[in-house]
Amino acid sequence: MKRNKVIVGLAAIFLASVLSTQSAVLKVRDGESIQNAIDQANEGDTILVLPGTYEDGIYLDKSNISLVALRGATISPYLNNPIPIGSGSFGISIGGDNVLISGFNAYGYSAAGIAIGGNNVNVLNCHTDTISVGNCSYIRIYDTEASKISMMQSSNVMLFRCKVSGYVIATSCPNMWVSLCEFGWAVTFPEFGTSGRFIRNKVTGPVELVQPSLEFWGAAGNNGRAVVILPRG
Repeated sequence: MKRNKVIVGLAAIFLASVLSTQSAVLKVRDGESIQNAIDQANEGDTILVLPGTYEDGIYLDKSNISLVALRGATISPYLNNPIPIGSGSFGISIGGDNVLISGFNAYGYSAAGIAIGGNNVNVLNCHTDTISVGNCSYIRIYDTEASKISMMQSSNVMLFRCKVSGYVIATSCPNMWVSLCEFGWAVTFPEFGTSGRFIRNKVTGPVELVQPSLEFWGAAGNNGRAVVILPRG
């Protein structure tokens, strides 16, 4: 109960900060198109998605947009098509900067339920099978559940209070901060870097943090399997 209050509080803070500067709020109801609302939105707008199941994937290529499902909404490729086709390979694909995604469920996509390619993106209280992060910076993922997370060539990524049942791998991702997360399988961070932090996480599988040196690696208070530090080269 306490955690739910914290999640709602964080969502309210994010939303309040956006509403203070936005030019419009666009509402999407069950049966309507989220993508149409994105296409109509201008920078600074907030898109509020009401509870329901929405077909196919969506692409958010605009900056300074908040896409918020305050009471939960599901993105699914199976609403009318039994097999994902076209954009169905991604659930929510983010190409814009300064974006908030909150409260969505996205399952059944062949590539990723949530794909992040923009900078300064916040993902809050989402549930999905795969999260993909690539070629971006300042990504913050809070209170989110996923089957696996894959990150590549991205800096300043934060995972906080996330649950991942499968693997997590981050390649060429300096300055990561990973804290209070639960990992069910393997965690592999090649080139984690001396500036990375891996603190107070619960891990039931092996963890490998590949470092340029062994002098400081920032892994403290982690439960479960031992953290393995591998020197580069």
